[in-house]
Amino acid sequence: MIIHSFRWYFISAFVGIFVYIQHDGTNYGAPHRELVDSLNIITPAIAETKKDAFEKETKPILYNRKDIACLANNVYFEAANEPMLGKVAVAQVTINRVKNGHWGDTICDVVHAKDQFSWTNRDKHKIEHDSEQYRDSVSAAKKILSNRQRLRALRHALFYHADYVQPNWADRSQRVGKIGAHVFYNGAKGSSLSL
Repeated sequence: MIIHSFRWYFISAFVGIFVYIQHDGTNYGAPHRELVDSLNIITPAIAETKKDAFEKETKPILYNRKDIACLANNVYFEAANEPMLGKVAVAQVTINRVKNGHWGDTICDVVHAKDQFSWTNRDKHKIEHDSEQYRDSVSAAKKILSNRQRLRALRHALFYHADYVQPNWADRSQRVGKIGAHVFYNGAKGSSLSL
């Protein structure tokens, strides 16, 4: 009887090891629907596997070197520790705001619009230009500006906030997704602004 029980433990262990070795690393528990699914979640893995996650901007905006620096700085201070997709998303919202025109006509105007991005309210801004976070922030800015790449799901997004705060302007009906630690919205409570 003991040998019979031991045999089943041995077979179970062998099957478990075999399945583990054959596993291809796919996280089958991860969301796999459209970019914006029923939970309003966008993840880097989903965006990277979707062939049409990005689209090319047909009407590019005008910008200069100063604007590239303003956009890179905004991405750095708003999303330094986010994945590249999160950085691109923050850059895209900034560009969407330029296209909207309410916050200013240039990237620098939008970035420094009163009370819009919290980092601009501080007196000192220390940027570690040699850091990977800053290099990635510059890359995200260039992807949005030079390559004119846009996330389809954030085509009309004008607002976002960190997921650990609940601002009074957040309108759940306008929510379009979440990337990293940021939640994105097309509109805000009490606002008629749209893109």
